[in-house]
Amino acid sequence: MTVITKKLNYKKIKAIKENKENKKSKKVNYNDIGKSVGKSADNSITSTDYPFLNKTMKIDENSINNIKNTAKYLKRQLYICDNENELPLEIKKDKKYKLGSLKRLELGRIHNEIVIIMSSWKQFEYINSITDYFTEECRVNCIFKGAQSLLSYWEKNKVQLRSELVKRKKSVTDYWLRELMYEKNKPCNNFRVSVCLEILRLFKPKRWLDISAGWGDRLLSALLYDGLEVYCGADPNPCLHPLYKKMIATFTNSTNNSKTRTNKSNHSKANIPQYILIKDGFETAVLPTGITYDLVFSSPPFFDLEIYSGDKSNSYVKYRGVDGWFNGFLMPSIYKSIEYLESGGHLVLYMGEAGGTKYIPEMISLIDKLTINCGIFYYSGGGGKLREFYCWQKK
Repeated sequence: MTVITKKLNYKKIKAIKENKENKKSKKVNYNDIGKSVGKSADNSITSTDYPFLNKTMKIDENSINNIKNTAKYLKRQLYICDNENELPLEIKKDKKYKLGSLKRLELGRIHNEIVIIMSSWKQFEYINSITDYFTEECRVNCIFKGAQSLLSYWEKNKVQLRSELVKRKKSVTDYWLRELMYEKNKPCNNFRVSVCLEILRLFKPKRWLDISAGWGDRLLSALLYDGLEVYCGADPNPCLHPLYKKMIATFTNSTNNSKTRTNKSNHSKANIPQYILIKDGFETAVLPTGITYDLVFSSPPFFDLEIYSGDKSNSYVKYRGVDGWFNGFLMPSIYKSIEYLESGGHLVLYMGEAGGTKYIPEMISLIDKLTINCGIFYYSGGGGKLREFYCWQKK
């Protein structure tokens, strides 16, 4: 693995770990806002239809300010050390992460450091749930491999779900119906906003290119992150684009600095809005001209692990078979993103493989030919699993 000389600002990050920064966060515990405001979501409500989060969660002027403050003062989640034996004791003993065996593992590194983002769902539940307030109506139609869509599961099992809550002596409310449904049926996942914000803090981008905008988690992170000049993302799912605009309007009080468009319209450098969402697959999307990015950070589809929609523009539908998808969508999208990445900028991919597929080693090998491999850093949301982020830097 090649190690580059231009390091990220780890000295500053280590100072954060030693509690020398973010002193303002001690004044107001914004990480606890979910206990009051986020669960201002009225959890006593019971719907006869699908229990969408936006039926119970309220987002108004007051909660918007709280959301922004939650993001601004979010508790740091980074752990950095030189070897496995130096991992903080709190990681090794924390039951919700179950990572005590890490001392026996040879972990990958980024810039010769082991970097792990620790972000449990319960700790950051409020801010990680906000995406569903806007785009859940699309996500419930997504099918995780081997499971049903959430909407289909609900329609078939809503009576049984209510009965089981009664047996468990739980209140039959939308909140508990959702919790039980996620327990019974594997959903398509959101990308955790808390993790995304930590990555933005790490790389400190000004201009961010996203290969796959998805459910809008990274767009929401862009809206909550200070200092970002441009976020540009692409996604072919027609269900999502009106909801992207709603999200942008909610957090900016305007749609003037956003644009959802197709390839029939173009941006020049003179009129680039701050938030650009292109309704097309990234491999064929026409990107704004005259602009480069200092960060490409995305989580592209994992082939057929999640079927987002049956629309013909969906990469799984458009390119049949894993080889067709790899050569028709994934690698062309990555190559294209590298073209728009400025020298010294970083490419960060959160990638996994659907059952029976092995495309990541070839992906890494091909990207290594064009960029400098910085290594791997990790995220853990609990359960003892470490999930990889692959990182490169453009020469």
